[in-house]
Amino acid sequence: MLLSDELWRRRFGADPGIIGQQIRAIGGIYVVVGVMPPGFNFPLKRRLEALLPSRQMGFWMLSDDDLSRESRDNRSYNVILRLKPGVGAEQAQAELDGLFAQRLRNDPQQYDPIGVKLVSLKDQTVGEAGRVLPILLGAVGLVVLMVCANIANLLLARADGRRKEMAIRQSLGASRFRLVRQALTESLLLALAGGAAGTLLAVWSLGLLLKLSPRYIPRLGESRIDALTLLFTLAVTVIAGLLFGSLPAWRSARVDLSETLKQTAGRAGSWRRTLAAPGNLLVTFEIALALVLTLGAGLLLNSFARLMMVDPGIRTKGVMAALIPPNAALFRQVIERLENTPGIEAVGSSNGLPLTEHGNADFLKIEGRPQTTASDLSMLTTIHIVSSGYLRAFDVPLMRGRLLSANDTGATLPVAVINETAAKRFWNDADPIGKRLSIDRPEGQEVWREVIGIVKSTRPTGLDKEPGPEVYVPLEQAPMPVGMLFVRSPLPKADIARSIRQAVAEVDKNHPIYNIISMDDLLSDSVSARRFSMSLLVGFSALALTLAMMGVYGVVSYTVAERTPEIGIRIALGAQGRDVLRMMLAQGLKPVVIGSVAGLIAALAIGRVLSSLLYGVTATDPATIVIVVILLSLVALLACYIPARKATKLDPMIVLRRE
Repeated sequence: MLLSDELWRRRFGADPGIIGQQIRAIGGIYVVVGVMPPGFNFPLKRRLEALLPSRQMGFWMLSDDDLSRESRDNRSYNVILRLKPGVGAEQAQAELDGLFAQRLRNDPQQYDPIGVKLVSLKDQTVGEAGRVLPILLGAVGLVVLMVCANIANLLLARADGRRKEMAIRQSLGASRFRLVRQALTESLLLALAGGAAGTLLAVWSLGLLLKLSPRYIPRLGESRIDALTLLFTLAVTVIAGLLFGSLPAWRSARVDLSETLKQTAGRAGSWRRTLAAPGNLLVTFEIALALVLTLGAGLLLNSFARLMMVDPGIRTKGVMAALIPPNAALFRQVIERLENTPGIEAVGSSNGLPLTEHGNADFLKIEGRPQTTASDLSMLTTIHIVSSGYLRAFDVPLMRGRLLSANDTGATLPVAVINETAAKRFWNDADPIGKRLSIDRPEGQEVWREVIGIVKSTRPTGLDKEPGPEVYVPLEQAPMPVGMLFVRSPLPKADIARSIRQAVAEVDKNHPIYNIISMDDLLSDSVSARRFSMSLLVGFSALALTLAMMGVYGVVSYTVAERTPEIGIRIALGAQGRDVLRMMLAQGLKPVVIGSVAGLIAALAIGRVLSSLLYGVTATDPATIVIVVILLSLVALLACYIPARKATKLDPMIVLRRE
C-alpha cells in the first residue's frame, strides 16, 4: 500500500517508521511501502487516501475462495497510458481498436466485444465542471462590465459637475492630454482601492466558499490566493479602471471654453449636451447584460425545479447506505442481525450505489429472439446483484408478478426481476412474466433466468438520466461480490449508523466499514452540481438587477436635477403632475426598452451555451422569457418612478426664483 501524504500525517502522525509496517484495510493486511508527495491526488475527482495494487484487491474478484482470478467481465476498468511524442489521440484510438479487434478474433470468448474508448485525462477529470465553470466565469465578467458601466455613469456625472474646473485648467494652459491623464489617474486610483478591498474580502471568504462548493469540482480544495491570482486581480483592476474611466476622461477633455465659462450650473437644457446620450447608452448596455444574466438564472432555476420534481423510483427517506468489503458469509449474518434489530424496517444489499455514475452494465439475450451483435447498445442493460430485501429497502413498487425472496437461492430456478423500461423495450406489448433472458458474459458463462416480476423503473445513475432497462438478479444466484448495505428505518441517522457498526462488529470486529451515508444526502449530492451553478447564477442575476436599478435610478435622478428649471417652467405654465411623471418615465424607460430587446437577442443567441446544463426546459422557454422580461421591466419601472415622482413635487416658484 502507498499512503497519501494527508492520510500519513492525519492517521500516523507523519511517522517515517510506518514504512514496512502492516495495517488492515479493505478486508486484508497490507504492507506500507511508501508515502506519496504532498499535493498528489489521483484520480483527481476524489480525495486520495491510499493506492493498492489491483491484483491484490480480493473484493474485486469473483468469489471469496478464488482471489487470484481477476474479473474479466469488468466493463468499467480504466487504464492510464501516455502517448508517445507526435502520436495524436485519433492515431492511438485506431491502434487500440486494431489491437482489440485482433484479440477478439483470436479468442472471442476471452475479450469483451464492446471495445475500448480513449479519453483525455483532462476531459475525464474535469467532466461536468468543464461546462459549468466557463459559464460562471462569463457571468462574473458580465457583472464586472455592469459595475464598470455604473461607475462610468457616476464619473460622467462627476465630470459634468467639474466642467468649469476643466475649462479653467484648459484656459490656463493645460493640454487635453493632461486632462485625460488626470481623469484616468483618478479612475485608476479608485479601481485599485476597490481591487484591494475585493482581494481582502476574497481572502476572508475563500474558506466559506470552499465549504459551500460541491465536491464535483476537481481540485477545488487546492484553491489558494497566490501570486498568480494577485497578478490576475491586478490586471482586471487596471483594465476595469481604464474601461470605466475612459469615457468620462474623454468627455472631460472636450470642453467648449467660451460656452462653459459663461454657462451657469443650473442652466436648462444643459443635460442634453452633457450626460443624457452617454448615460442612456450605458443604461442600455447594463439592461442588456442584466437580461442575459437573469434569463440564464431563470432557465437554470426552472430546470432545477423540474429536476427536483422527478421521481427517482426509489424512496430515499430513512435509508442509510454503508460500504462493506464483500464477504458473502459476513453479509448474510449482518443482514440477519439487522433484520432482527428493533426499529429496522428493511435491509438489503447490492453491487452498486443508486444515484451515482457507477453501474454494472451487460448485454442481454432474450430467449427465442435472434442473437444480436454485441455492438447493439439497445440490449445494454443495468444489472443489479441484490439481496431479497433490496427492493423492499427502497420501497420500489411492484407492478406485476412477485419480488425476489430468500427462497431464490443457488439451488432453485434462476430468476430475475425486470423494470418497466426493460419490459417495454424487449417484449413490447407481450407479457414478459415467465419469459427467459440471459446476461451475456465475455467468458462464455450463460445462465437462462425466468422473469418473475416487473417493478417500477428507477434512475440508478442520477435524476437527470432517463430510466433505462434494469434487471435485478438474486445475490445467492450470482457469482459476483456485493459491497453495499442499505438499511431503512424511521430512527435518527446516528442510531441507524450505530446499528450497522454494531451488527458488523458482532460478526467480525476487525471487518472495516466505509462511507455510511444517508440516501437523502446522496440524493442531494447527486444534484449538487446543478444546485451550485444555479445558486451562483441566481446570485449574479440578483446583483445584476440591483446594478441595473442603480444605473437607471442614477441617470433619471441626474436628468431630473438637470431639467429642474425646465420642469418648473412646465408646471408654472399648467402642466399637471401626471404629465411630468409621464414625460420622465418615458425618457427613463426608453433605454430600458432598447436594452431589453438587445439583451433578449443576445440571450437567445448564446442560449445554446446553457443547453447542456438544462433539464426539461429549452433555452428558448417562452414562460421563462416572459417572466424575466416582466421582472426586469418592473425593476426598471421602480427605478424610474422614484426620481420621476420627485420631479412632480417641485415648487415652480422656488425653482424659478433660484434660476
